[in-house]
Amino acid sequence: MSEPFSLVLPPWAAEIVARYESGAAGEFILHGNIADRMLLPLSGGSRLGRLTDFLAEVLLPKFSVVISFDPGFGMKIERGREIFGEWPSAKESPELPVLPLQAVRTIGHFLQYIRNVRAMAGKTYTVAVVLRDAQLWLPVLPQTLHHELNAIASVVRSWATDTNLAEHGQAVFLVADRLNHLHPLVAENPRAATVAIPLPP
Repeated sequence: MSEPFSLVLPPWAAEIVARYESGAAGEFILHGNIADRMLLPLSGGSRLGRLTDFLAEVLLPKFSVVISFDPGFGMKIERGREIFGEWPSAKESPELPVLPLQAVRTIGHFLQYIRNVRAMAGKTYTVAVVLRDAQLWLPVLPQTLHHELNAIASVVRSWATDTNLAEHGQAVFLVADRLNHLHPLVAENPRAATVAIPLPP
């Protein structure tokens, strides 16, 4: 996931690295104590930060592109804007989607584009996707006939069932407060690794 760690990672982060680098999982559902500040073990010295800071600065510093989505601000390119801008679809529609279904479809098409670039042009880009507050836009609802919600869940689930996700240098993180608040198609997918973030000691 990144360069070999000389720094000591918390057990949950070490589990993510081990599963990703072994190819066992490319999609991770982070739940539990996601809102608390935590210690970031950085080479220049530790500091406090949020879970998303931990992902960006500790686990994902070597990824070429980092894309995020949250229901408030929509889809954002956190890193690698110039690489994303080379995508023909981005040139045609430069405005990033705000709604969940359009966002996950756009992300899915971009992941496939990056694979095509790797296969045809020999350029190797790594892409990480961080989906924040997933319980708000991928919730459990009592009714089953909700086409758009089920479509979103189907797309996100498909990324986890892709056994080549890690092989292609792609990783997906869903951040949710509680696992049982997530749509069952995603939460109960055996190909998605669920990782509990514990309370600080």
